[in-house]
Amino acid sequence: MIKIRKFELADEPIVRAMYGAQGFDYVLPDLTDEKRWVVRAVLDGHSGKPEMAVFLRRTAETYLFLEPFVGTRREKLGRILAMDREVMQAARESGLTNAHCWLPPEIDGNFGKLIMHVGWKRAKWGSYFREIK
Repeated sequence: MIKIRKFELADEPIVRAMYGAQGFDYVLPDLTDEKRWVVRAVLDGHSGKPEMAVFLRRTAETYLFLEPFVGTRREKLGRILAMDREVMQAARESGLTNAHCWLPPEIDGNFGKLIMHVGWKRAKWGSYFREIK
């Protein structure tokens, strides 16, 4: 019989081993940091030991609205940098550890390069979403 339960600190080495066995190329975040995670769940399999774990962290989906015909590219970059600095400080103070944005294909190339100048990075993986209702 399987059982789904809350993550316990004793599960951390087992979940860390699962992560290692998957061979993914990313740094495993601190699973024990209670402030980072909204949900930490473990599935115990027939053996009674964890066989799966799911962690949900707080994140922000970012929307930027700007007047497209005002200012030069350099001026826009300066304004974006100022806004980014202020907003990310507020996000950090509220406990967020990351923010995401998805760019429409028609602006991804140029605007993607622009926001990378202020510290954003292009993700390696495809993005999927699920609305929680």
